[in-house]
Amino acid sequence: MARPDGTDEEVARLRARIAELEAERDRLRRGAALLEPMLEAVPNIVIRFDRALRISYVNHYVPPLSAETVLGRPLADFIVPTSIEIALPTIARVLETGVPATYDSEGQGPHGTVSQYRTDVVALRDEDGSIGGCLSVTDVTAVVRRERAVADREQLLQLALAATGVGLWSWEVEGDRVTWDDRMLEITGLHEPVTMPVYAERLAHPDDRAAVLSDGPRLLSGDQVERTHRIIRPDGQVRWVLAMGRMTRGPDGKPAVAVGGLIDVTAQRRLEEELRQAHRLNAVATLTAGIAHNFNNLLTVILPNLEMVRRVVPGSHAVVVDDALGAATRAADLVHQLMTYAGKRPPRAPTVCDLGAVTERCLAICAPTLGGAIETSSRIEPGIPNVGADASDVEQVLLNLLFNARDALLASGREQPRIDVVAGHVEHGDDGARVSLRVSDNGTGMDAETLRRACEPFFTTKPSGPAPGSGSRPAWRSRASSAAASSWHRSRA
Repeated sequence: MARPDGTDEEVARLRARIAELEAERDRLRRGAALLEPMLEAVPNIVIRFDRALRISYVNHYVPPLSAETVLGRPLADFIVPTSIEIALPTIARVLETGVPATYDSEGQGPHGTVSQYRTDVVALRDEDGSIGGCLSVTDVTAVVRRERAVADREQLLQLALAATGVGLWSWEVEGDRVTWDDRMLEITGLHEPVTMPVYAERLAHPDDRAAVLSDGPRLLSGDQVERTHRIIRPDGQVRWVLAMGRMTRGPDGKPAVAVGGLIDVTAQRRLEEELRQAHRLNAVATLTAGIAHNFNNLLTVILPNLEMVRRVVPGSHAVVVDDALGAATRAADLVHQLMTYAGKRPPRAPTVCDLGAVTERCLAICAPTLGGAIETSSRIEPGIPNVGADASDVEQVLLNLLFNARDALLASGREQPRIDVVAGHVEHGDDGARVSLRVSDNGTGMDAETLRRACEPFFTTKPSGPAPGSGSRPAWRSRASSAAASSWHRSRA
């Protein structure tokens, strides 16, 4: 019989609610029973803990740990000291706010090793209504090691690039996007990367431009490209560079991305040229020694005979013999210079030279050969000091310069050819007073290549014949033996 106050209905509702909760509990237990094997199968370590941060569940254990040694113990016991400062505040914040979070830390790995872990933290409500939490711990030791290995390789690559001076570039075919690193910009002198056609137009030397442009189709066809060429930087510097590149293809087989590098090889090219020059000099020195030796044998006959003739000829002919003796003596000096250059004799000991007297003597010797066709102007400043140089060396240098100037003027077709010689012009530098000997003419001058090779042994721009152009090398040899200085200018009168 129902109670009039409705108590029976309330009891019925409570019983129904209890039945629902028991059914939900049974469902959750069945779900937990199904979930537990799944949790044991996943590689992550799943840890359940209560509000007091005591461990209540672990899906599987890292040896030598077990349920007996873990469950019920504080979570902090299994966090290495170096990670406590990041782990515990993160867990406390998640329990306070309910917002999941992640942190990286170290922890105890298999058999007591220290491993790297990435931990996800979430808040969960326990059966008694209190708030606990769950950790999903992923062992990322292998990932961290790979990342460190990649970082180490990247550092080694950067060191290698810095040591070799390679500039790196890439070209994405789709979109025609070009990327340069800082070294590429430094080598080229540009402030931003450019495409290959622009590179060829703006930087490539005119003589190398066609070859550089031809590398584009080769690169697209899949060939590996390598070319040494010259570039002209925006500041006017000409540099030798070695360019390399190769194309990678996409999944569809079409050209996708080209990568490559650029190396400034100007210094290497200069060293190679110096090495070739050294080989040429060695060959010339060997030839010079042989010629000088044979020429010296001839002079050993000529000089004694001229000296004997000088003692018996009439006075009217003495000047002719004296000229011949002077020429033979200069020839002997020339032999000594050649043998010195070839390394067969040591240089003469330094002597004192009257530059004014040597200049007057050379002009007198050249006067008959210059004749009236070439106007000669000379100025010898009075009182110029003597210089530390061998007089015969200076004479040989000056004679060759005068004869070279004469030949250049006659070949130029100047209407009023002129040679100017100035001795004097004392300059005071850091190492004391200097005396200048300047020879100039109003010919066509020297181009850049001739100027560069002016001191090369036996280099000449003259056609083959009886007057080879060898005056500049003795000038260099004389400069080296007397601590003098020389300069060559290509200015035109």
